[in-house]
Amino acid sequence: MARKYQIANASFLIIGLSFFNIAFADSWTASSDVKAASISYQGDTTRKNLTDYGINLQTNYLDRLDMMLGYSQLKLNVSQGGNVRQNQVVIGGNWFQYVDSISGRIGWHIKGYSLTSPSSTIANVYTGGWSYLNYRKTIYLDTLFTQSQYTNSQSSDNQSSDNTVNQLNLSFEFSPGLKSSWLSFQVFSVDNTDDVLFDSTLYSAIVEWTQNLWRSGSLIPTKLIFGTQFGDQRYLVLHRLDAINNNPDIQTLSYWANATWQINDHSELGLSIAASDYQTDQQANYDGIYTSLLLKLKW
Repeated sequence: MARKYQIANASFLIIGLSFFNIAFADSWTASSDVKAASISYQGDTTRKNLTDYGINLQTNYLDRLDMMLGYSQLKLNVSQGGNVRQNQVVIGGNWFQYVDSISGRIGWHIKGYSLTSPSSTIANVYTGGWSYLNYRKTIYLDTLFTQSQYTNSQSSDNQSSDNTVNQLNLSFEFSPGLKSSWLSFQVFSVDNTDDVLFDSTLYSAIVEWTQNLWRSGSLIPTKLIFGTQFGDQRYLVLHRLDAINNNPDIQTLSYWANATWQINDHSELGLSIAASDYQTDQQANYDGIYTSLLLKLKW
């Protein structure tokens, strides 16, 4: 695949439809998410816009074991006409242990992704790690390691070759406001030893604030989220969004805001606005603009 046509997985949903908590056998629950996403590129000479559609299926057993399976299809429209398509399949599982001696829950996580084009495999991605959540749900920690194995990828010197990318993700999150607010810090180290133009190891971080609000009217949001991602990153995997950024250009900054309205006990509506800054190996800059709408239905 030519370097200028490699595409980035959308991290923000334009339209999402979620179905939650379908109980069966008194012990298991099941849920599914259907999503659609869009990105508009400003100032890029090769990319115009990107769309992403997908579905995820999840099951959970007594908050001790959960499994998920997902599929999404991305389409990148390029400036000179035509489009490039990419398929993503993800499968994962989490196992939780409740440990009274540390007053919390230990989680063990594993997930695998496959990225393909209509004619070839783009990458296989493997993630594993652990997490801790205290019983009061006011402190959360995790450590995740990811290896992305790209096949016949285009590096920043325009040479095609196999490429292995190793990523380490450390998270610390806590609630400073008695569960009404949540502050998240995430640090990423991405090591791309096969690159010859960009630094082989790039570092970035995410800071995100979540504020739950008392509902005082139908126009008042029940939750607000503000976040930013800074530092240099490329080929970053955002595990919580199941987003794999295989854009070969460096992402230097992202920022976003989200508002969620609880329509009733069975549905929520979320609105997000986000933007990202990118830099090519030729020091050219361009932006990615995200506008998102998320609808969740529960029963």
